[in-house]
Amino acid sequence: MLSQKLSLKKLIFMKKILLAACSILAVFSAQAQGLCDDGRYVTEDYFTDIDTTTNILFGSNTAVGSSSQQDLFLDFFEPVGDTLAQRPLIIFTFGGSFVGGQRTDVHFLCDYYARLGYATAAIDYRTGLFLPDERTTTLAVVRGMHDMKAAVRFFYKDAATTNTYGIDTNRIIVGGISAGAITAIHTAYLDKSSEIPPYLYPDTAAFGGIDGNSGNPGYSSVVHGVISYSGTIGDTSWIEAGSAPILLVHDTLDATVPFGTDTINALGFNTGLEADGSRSMTVRFKNVGVAVDTLWFNRSGHVSYFNGNDTDTVLARTASFSAPIACNEIQTGIYDAPSFNGAFNVYPNPSNGLVTIEITGNTQPVTVGVYNMVGQLIIETSLDANQAQQVDLSGAQGGIYLVRVIEVNTGNLVATCKLIVQ
Repeated sequence: MLSQKLSLKKLIFMKKILLAACSILAVFSAQAQGLCDDGRYVTEDYFTDIDTTTNILFGSNTAVGSSSQQDLFLDFFEPVGDTLAQRPLIIFTFGGSFVGGQRTDVHFLCDYYARLGYATAAIDYRTGLFLPDERTTTLAVVRGMHDMKAAVRFFYKDAATTNTYGIDTNRIIVGGISAGAITAIHTAYLDKSSEIPPYLYPDTAAFGGIDGNSGNPGYSSVVHGVISYSGTIGDTSWIEAGSAPILLVHDTLDATVPFGTDTINALGFNTGLEADGSRSMTVRFKNVGVAVDTLWFNRSGHVSYFNGNDTDTVLARTASFSAPIACNEIQTGIYDAPSFNGAFNVYPNPSNGLVTIEITGNTQPVTVGVYNMVGQLIIETSLDANQAQQVDLSGAQGGIYLVRVIEVNTGNLVATCKLIVQ
């Protein structure tokens, strides 16, 4: 009887996810049934047992309010009996106004998504008391961003060296709650030194610029998706075409982290720091053609949805958002294999559906395929060396597509590019 109840619970949960996935078809151009053929990433308790490795050192940096070094640790969760050699990874971090909190606060998320089939990690970032104002609050965000980027680089480094954790670095998602969500958002979208506010130049120069000094230098910190539970961004202009897709969950009357554009409150203080919340970010994501999914609760409170009966709804929506990223190696930009001697261009991108695909400088004919988020071939064409051709995707749903270029003679994949159709 107990097993029958558990099976029924799984069926109900999977139905929730598929219904949620259907509601974001325009975002991901996906058929809900095809998120993964065997149900991995969309079936609750797809794995029943989880291995947890705690206190893994991934970096260090100067502690808040001190000249001493603070070691940074993560806890790693993975399914028991998983035979997949390369797994998608979700890195979560906690809230606490950048003053407190601990990585165990997001263990429930790590455990939950590890049972769906992900590798997950709960990470430290530096917190500590400070008098909140515009400058100090921004620096707190920068510290968190630096530490999360070091954690991302930790897994890139591992994949390139010992491969202890079996992570596919083409499928890394970052997320967090409140201050943790703000940290994840800035990790993904604050990626140019020119985007740092001028008044922070002296501070950020000492801290290590845009990437920071928290560890694992020389490796990428690029991520491929963001999960924001009540987060904001310092400036929506940092969100650009080709940025990672995002899920934005928020209370619409949140008085702590603004839903629209407003100043942030920390520890009861109005910091004077203006930030753009989920509603303002959504406008920007749609304007630049980046996939965005939203789940908003029309009430006051801060992260109220994790304090009541809405937790299952939020988790199911997060699973439906993450599954297309987990099931497909969607690139955040153009990738050229080392053997590819030419130039590969897809334009305009974002596009209204009429897209020009151009190959120059390569000596071999190629086949170009355009695939949706579940790997279905939408259109295929052949190009000779130094040729451009227009393809018509105007009949396709708006969303993210993957363009793959394969050499006809060798069968080698030589280039990929993410294409956004509006």
